[in-house]
Amino acid sequence: MNATVGEVVALLEQRHPVDLADPADRVGLLVGRAASPVGRVLLAVDAVAATVRQARADGADLLVTHRPPTPATIARAEAAGLALYTAHSNAAVARPGVSDALATLVGLGPTEPLLPVPRRRDVLVAFVPVAEVQRVVDAAAAAGAGVIGDYHRCAWWTTGTGTFVPAPGARPTAGAVGEVSLAAEARVEMTLPRSRRPEVVAAVRAAHPYEEPACYLFELAELPDGHGYGRVGELPRALSAGELAGRLGGVVRLAGDTGRPVRTVAVCAGAGGRFAAAAAARGVDAYLSGDLAAVDGPPVLLDGGGWATVRPWLAELARTVAAAFRRRLPVRVSALDTDRWSLLRPDPTATGPDPLDGGGPVAAEGARPIGEASC
Repeated sequence: MNATVGEVVALLEQRHPVDLADPADRVGLLVGRAASPVGRVLLAVDAVAATVRQARADGADLLVTHRPPTPATIARAEAAGLALYTAHSNAAVARPGVSDALATLVGLGPTEPLLPVPRRRDVLVAFVPVAEVQRVVDAAAAAGAGVIGDYHRCAWWTTGTGTFVPAPGARPTAGAVGEVSLAAEARVEMTLPRSRRPEVVAAVRAAHPYEEPACYLFELAELPDGHGYGRVGELPRALSAGELAGRLGGVVRLAGDTGRPVRTVAVCAGAGGRFAAAAAARGVDAYLSGDLAAVDGPPVLLDGGGWATVRPWLAELARTVAAAFRRRLPVRVSALDTDRWSLLRPDPTATGPDPLDGGGPVAAEGARPIGEASC
């Protein structure tokens, strides 16, 4: 029996909760229906025309990417009948996420966030007839409440007595208009991401037997819980900056002394130039990220490219999805290189006004082709 898109999405959002995403970011199921069956999944860095075509050619029903699509790519996916899911800033912040895969690739030990991102969370308190507690808890959990780490449907309740007087016009489930009513009730408490407030409250109201359920939300203090942009850790032994660059297995720009010993390292998969100052403030020996501009940072800066530093995450995600569905759902990592940058070298056969200029640029051997890409 095939899995559904919704089942795969639930796994992805358990790993990369959408409440961790930047509010302006486009994440989640952008094309397709949760109830649709899925027989094959393709994972890619970019949601672009080339990966949409590849997904359909491979017979995939769901394309999962890191970078969000353009409106044109969304239209292509819709026309192809392809479900499209994106985990962008939520996968950058979540633990494990894109930077954890990069940290593992270069051999870092235990890590912590480079820039912690506290989760905004609430506590829901609802007063529920004792006989209906399980139904209301189930409804709230299905809407996103009750998740604490790797545990789901977490709730606490205690019982007591509720009292009320239905006013004229009310349609009470228990008791009568104008009369004092006493009911055996439970005070139920569950945590929830603040971003899920509307869905959780609506679910509780729908499942609650009372005409006017009594429920409240309390905002929790924002405390670090291991999530955040980038990762900081130590290598088991010091390497030269050049040796560290070699662990990426691709082209790396390096600023600093290639022979400089490196032990403490900060990494951030993707375009992490804005976090270079945070890496310097942490006092690390080197900072590895992608698409770095001329920024101040640690003594050694390594730029592996935004596309290449994200790609190790795909293999980790593929293993997670395959294991969760007990290998009954084929998952493939796209081999298409959709990096928007190409490497060029001078063409020795070209002529120019100055013979020392080496002629015009041509694509270097093995260089990535220019392709459509989202930022």
